[in-house]
Amino acid sequence: MSDPTTPEGRAELRELLAKATPEPWQVDDCEGELRIGAGDAVTKWEDRTTEDGRSYRIGTPPRSWKATDLIYEHDLDTWDEGEDQDDDQRRADAELIVAAVNALPALLDALDARDVRIVNLEQGREVERGALRNAIAIIARIQALVERVDAGTVGCSMDNCEGGCFKAECPDMFAEQLRAALDGAL
Repeated sequence: MSDPTTPEGRAELRELLAKATPEPWQVDDCEGELRIGAGDAVTKWEDRTTEDGRSYRIGTPPRSWKATDLIYEHDLDTWDEGEDQDDDQRRADAELIVAAVNALPALLDALDARDVRIVNLEQGREVERGALRNAIAIIARIQALVERVDAGTVGCSMDNCEGGCFKAECPDMFAEQLRAALDGAL
């Protein structure tokens, strides 16, 4: 069996579930007969109360069912729990098998959803890394522009400018150069 945490392992388990008797499965422990069944292959229980207030259950055993509805049957040596260690172990194993089969579809769905969340998280992280790289590149271009301004190598396009007046006298020119740096055109 493959690892159920992988998509391939989950596909194997889903295939096994599809071939098996459809869930939900049930455990039926009635009068020394331990059964794992589905559909109508289990005893139908009815809770009742005596006149003096004691509660009890009446079971109606299955009369007819599809052959595939009876999954497992074992005649126990005892009728009640606590009387025989081997019978108690069989009861516990049957309960575990039924609980596992009934929980398996939800567990597989949860693992699939986890994988989708992981992929989405990784994609989100890649987008964040791209945005961070872009921000770093913009900061580098702005730093280069500031260095050019400080060095007096950025000129002004005003008619009355003699060059180097950029910082104080030409805010429009500075804004234009800053936009170019932000856009990556500088």
